This record gives sequence, C-alpha cells and structure tokens, in this order.
Amino acid sequence: MGNKICLVIFLFVFGFSAAWGYADTNKIIFVTGEWPPATSEKLPKYGFITEIVSAACQEVGIIPEYRFLPWKRAEMLIKQGQFFGTFPFMITDERKKDCYFSDPLFYGVNCFVYYDKNPKTSKFIKYEKLEDLKEYKIGMIRGTSMEAELKNAGFKVEVTTTMDQSLKKLTTRRIDFYLTEQMVFHDAIKRLYPADVKHYKRLNKPYGSPRPNAIMVSKKFPNSELILNRFNKGLQRIIEKGDFDDIVSPYIFLK
Repeated sequence: MGNKICLVIFLFVFGFSAAWGYADTNKIIFVTGEWPPATSEKLPKYGFITEIVSAACQEVGIIPEYRFLPWKRAEMLIKQGQFFGTFPFMITDERKKDCYFSDPLFYGVNCFVYYDKNPKTSKFIKYEKLEDLKEYKIGMIRGTSMEAELKNAGFKVEVTTTMDQSLKKLTTRRIDFYLTEQMVFHDAIKRLYPADVKHYKRLNKPYGSPRPNAIMVSKKFPNSELILNRFNKGLQRIIEKGDFDDIVSPYIFLK
C-alpha cells in the first residue's frame, strides 16, 4: 500500500512539473518570438540574442530549449508561470510587479522609421517633441511597452504580430511611421525590400533614452530566482571572456 502511495505522489509531481514547462533546473524552456536578427526561428542559432542566451546557459550547465510564440502570448504565459522566461523584453516598473529580470542583454534604442515615398512623410517632418507626431499613424509590434505608452498619450497606434507585417504596412502607406529598435529594422528592410533600401529612413531623434532589455522571468515558476541567478553568472562569464562581444559586434554598427 505504501509503495502505491509513493508511486501516486511521484506521478503527480512529475505531471505537475511537465505541465509547468520544466523537468529540473538544468533543462529550461525559454519563450521568444520573431524579431530578426535578434531572435527568429528561421535564423542560424535562432538569432544573435538567442545565441547570447545559449552561451550564458552553457557556461553554468543549463540546457535551453526555445519555443517561438507571438510576443503578447509569450508575456501572458510567463506571468502565469507556465514557462521560466521570455526575451528580449524591456525592463519596466509595471512588468516588475509580476516578473523578475535578468541582467541586461542589450540596451535598445528605439526610433521612428518612415518611407519617403509616402506623400505624408516625404515632406519635412518637424520632430522636436513627441506631440509633433500626433497627426500620424504609428505602427509597432503588439505587446511592447511602447504600445501602452503611446495609446495612453492619445496617439493613433496600429499593432501587428511581427516586424515584417509592420514594414509591409509602412510600404503600402497604411501606417506613416514604424516605431522599432534601430539595430533590427535595417536587417528587415534589406531582407524584404533590398532594391528600395534608400527610401526607408528614420527620424534622428530617438524615442526615449536607451532602455535595458533582458530575460523576463516568471515569479510563479518553481525555482525561478535560483535559475535566474545561475543564468546571470553565466552571462557575466561570457562578457568577461569576450564571447559576448564576439556575438554582438557584427550587429552593433548596422547603418
């Protein structure tokens, strides 16, 4: 009888663990999305930010697995505790209520991209303060912190699931600007519209100051702080060894 009880308890615990997306602290499922060249299921090593995560995990014996989902859904699943973490997410006070964050993976600089064949944006655009852009329709990926910021400020915002969708809307003039991280939009333009690159431009003034992006970790996930501390140690090691710079350097100086 005692053995049967032990077996039932073991099966319950095992099933509970599997349902929450983990088996132990050495094999961890990360959720990310399509944001090339930073993260993408179609890229070698799933993009350079995913490569950083993999390298940091390897340093401390964590075996990473990656699931690619829409960003909004990824954030929801993390907050519910169904998976350990998602990346890259901007660190905000609002998100800190439900989640922990790793040490920064990079500091993002967001900018407004426009297509100069659009009659609305082919003329001189006054941009000294954010309110100067209120007459324009602004596109972005669904689930970013910027979406809520601009909507709450009364801007006309149109969201999509992927960068490619937003850039297609920009090209067909369904939006006037696309708000995105400057390190990644060049990659998408060269990939989607190589013959038309010179017509995609950005306003010189960025949106806000550089912001830290990191792994967003569920407070509800078992052992999340322990796993996060291990990851941060691995991240620090690859920075000290120079591996971090080797991975990132090809992307820093995109023009």
